Amino acid sequence: MKQTEAFVSTLTWDDLELAANQAFSIWVDQPELHWAKAAWQILTDAGLADYVGDLDRHRAIIRFLALAGIYSDWCDAAWDEYSAPQYYDWIEDLEISAFRLGQLVGAEDDDGSDESDDASLISDALTQLVDDARPEVVEALLAHFGNESGLFLSLWRSLEPQSDQDDANHDEDDDDWEEDEGDWEEAETDDEILNDVTGLKLRAFLWINEGCWSYR
Repeated sequence: MKQTEAFVSTLTWDDLELAANQAFSIWVDQPELHWAKAAWQILTDAGLADYVGDLDRHRAIIRFLALAGIYSDWCDAAWDEYSAPQYYDWIEDLEISAFRLGQLVGAEDDDGSDESDDASLISDALTQLVDDARPEVVEALLAHFGNESGLFLSLWRSLEPQSDQDDANHDEDDDDWEEDEGDWEEAETDDEILNDVTGLKLRAFLWINEGCWSYR
C-alpha cells in the first residue's frame, strides 16, 4: 500500500495576530509589530512555521513565543526598557494544550489526559521550551540579516514608525522620490546607528553576539 504523504501546514501571521498584539506591546502605538511581522516571515521562509500535526504546531507556536522573548530582552539590553515576557498570558488565543506541552518537555502522563493544566506548571513548561527554541530562531534571523550588525540594525529600527524606516532606506537618487513628501535626510543612517557608540548599544551588541540569551 502506498504511504500517504504528510500534509504540511504553516502557522501564519493571521493565526498569531491576536497573540502578537499582546506579546509585542512595549511601545506606544506598537511600532514593533512591523518588526515582529517581518521577523515571522523570516522564520516562515526558514521553515520554522511549518508543522505536521498538532504537536508540531505547538513547536511552531513556541518559536513565535521565543521571537517575542527575544524582542523583550532586546528592549532591556538596548533601551533599558524591562518588560518580562508573559508567555502564559500570550497563549490565550493560540489553542495551546497542556498535554502537548508535557509531551514537548518530556513529562510523563499515564492516562494521556489534559487535566494537569495548573497555571504554574504550564508557565514553567513554556519558559523551558521557549529558552530551548531561542537558538534556532536566532540562527534563522542571523542567516537572513547576514551578521550580528544586520540583526542589530533591524532591531534598532523596530522602534521607528514604518514611514521613518522607509525614509532611512531611501535612495537619494530615486527619481520617484519627492523631497517635499518627507525629511528622509534627517533619518538616522545605518552607519550613524552603528558608529555612534553608547554604553547601551555596546551592551545590546554583546547580547546579540552571545546568542541573544534570555535575561530571565
